[in-house]
Amino acid sequence: MPTDLPFSIVIQQVLAHTPPWVWGILALITYLGLKQVVDHVVTLRRLAIAPVALGALSLSGVTNAFGLHAEVLALWVAGVALAVAANHWLAWPRKVQYEGAGRYAVQGSLWPLIGMWSVFAVRYVTTVTLMLHHDWAHGTVFSMVMPLVYGALSGMFLARSLRILRTAPSASALSLA
Repeated sequence: MPTDLPFSIVIQQVLAHTPPWVWGILALITYLGLKQVVDHVVTLRRLAIAPVALGALSLSGVTNAFGLHAEVLALWVAGVALAVAANHWLAWPRKVQYEGAGRYAVQGSLWPLIGMWSVFAVRYVTTVTLMLHHDWAHGTVFSMVMPLVYGALSGMFLARSLRILRTAPSASALSLA
């Protein structure tokens, strides 16, 4: 695509050439995110789904965009670690209560929806950017920052699940009760 086109034309062309299944994925993650807005109960199985699924989507996106290279993986892992560390300070989600039998009551929040939209947006924008600027895939600031961003977004969901899991009483606390 010529680079001298007006921005509105570029956007129109990008949207017109986006496969319909991409919008289906956006609709699905919007639905799943909206379910998180109200107070809900999650099980151990559901706690694993978001970090694993979004982590896999994120990792496949970053390796498809920038290649399966040690530095790409290291930046992605660093992003995950930064998000997990940051959540010790952010304490997200704030209100969680262990209900027993591997079930956790979690206060509703818009943050999971925003996080899922962010994962989608980063992957979409990265794909479009690299279609327009193939040379940005290697040896640029873009190719170093984006794996970190992908990892941080994945790490956010891992950190959330870990925080929820920490609300369960430990085995030693149960034996004292």
